[in-house]
Amino acid sequence: MLLMAALLMTQCGHHRYPSQLIRLDTLSESHPDSAVSLMQRLAPTMSKASEWDRHYYELLSVKVADKAGLTLPSDTMAWQMVAWFEENGDSRLLPTAYYYAARICRTLNDAPQALDYMLKANDLLGSDDAQFPAHLI
Repeated sequence: MLLMAALLMTQCGHHRYPSQLIRLDTLSESHPDSAVSLMQRLAPTMSKASEWDRHYYELLSVKVADKAGLTLPSDTMAWQMVAWFEENGDSRLLPTAYYYAARICRTLNDAPQALDYMLKANDLLGSDDAQFPAHLI
């Protein structure tokens, strides 16, 4: 019974991301160059990170690249990123995944797909469950 309660509590709550990823997210907004450096330092540790942390890191790598004016990844990565957050990921980050997928599509001159992702992000921002948390943007 106690094990079942513990499992339910972990499944119902949101995943807690490592402080280094939260710091990377914060730096991406105010100091993109420092975020690039931190991202490079964290890269070797991501192979041993949880699936949730690896996908958050991938999302952040797109965000950091966008904020630092670096080349954004392919549309394939955008689709994979969105698919993971839609199916398995943290619903709080889904609008962010849609936004950066839209940014990728826009740089590839795929305006219809970019608009679709932006509209999905906008729709989610009105819900209580999926909003840009201040500490995750």
